Amino acid sequence: MEHMILKEIKTAGITALIAALTLALTGCAPAEDEGGVRYVEEGNMVVVEGYDAGQISYHSPLNATTPSYMYFAFPRFLGEKFERVEGDAAMEGDTITVAFTRADDPNSGTINGAGGHFTVDLKSNTVVEYEFVPWEGHTIDLTEEEMIQTAQELGAIYRAAEAYVAEQDS
Repeated sequence: MEHMILKEIKTAGITALIAALTLALTGCAPAEDEGGVRYVEEGNMVVVEGYDAGQISYHSPLNATTPSYMYFAFPRFLGEKFERVEGDAAMEGDTITVAFTRADDPNSGTINGAGGHFTVDLKSNTVVEYEFVPWEGHTIDLTEEEMIQTAQELGAIYRAAEAYVAEQDS
């Protein structure tokens, strides 16, 4: 029994180390005063804590036809353009697709506003495609550099959460 507990502690430590290194190497580690990254399992998702965001959660695949994805709300750590944004990211290989909508309607209980989506190949750091959708005359325009930076940061968080889930399942 003692051996099993030590193995679980060692496994959790390795997972945390891998996640911290991944985030630190990509330059999007959470602020030190926030206590680092924590993962809280809630059913089929893992809430990622430790970032200046309303919520970040990684959702494991439900089955072979439903891929994993990461939901984010108000990811202030991504910069001013994302302070009031809600969206998701999905990865396939080295490619990440990010879709988002900004909360431009203060009178609505849902997120209504300008938004868009973009796809970035993280291996070559190139924008594959993008589209920005205006709402009532407002648009969120991101430069190619901003799209790549956002994709790198969300991709690192996504991979770390994915590694955490895989480690917990083994």
